Amino acid sequence: MLREIFRNRFIITAYIIGAVTVILAIYLIINPFSVNYYYKGPPINDSFTINPSETVFLILETNDSNLDINITVAKWIPETNITVTLYNVTDLGPYQSKELSFTTITMLNLTSVGNGEIMVIGIYRPEIINVLTIILAILFIIVIALLIIGFIESIINIHGKA
Repeated sequence: MLREIFRNRFIITAYIIGAVTVILAIYLIINPFSVNYYYKGPPINDSFTINPSETVFLILETNDSNLDINITVAKWIPETNITVTLYNVTDLGPYQSKELSFTTITMLNLTSVGNGEIMVIGIYRPEIINVLTIILAILFIIVIALLIIGFIESIINIHGKA
């Protein structure tokens, strides 16, 4: 019976496509996002141009002194195609940390005074990941269909010989 099942071309094809599907799924689990490191270091006075599809994280940490930072953000509103300027003032005492996140921004301007560390990170999901996710779903459906067809054919062949 098992020998008959493994001679079935539908089942063999399903196993091969299933192996490719598992490899693709593992790749998508390990690499779901791409990361851009804009800056990591001491306080600065600088401006960054940001891709609006990224989620930007601004991580602030201090050591034994204060950190005062003025943040200016140009936020793009996709529905209206309007850009709004937002301001934020953050004051950190010794040994404090703070994380800020922004979405759909086009520009980030930092003006900072004090000691500490500033990290600006952008995270986004590339379009290829979306395409690979759709391909993964299609491959999964094909594997299930091939297995069903293959096992039905094997059952018919086994009962036909009896």
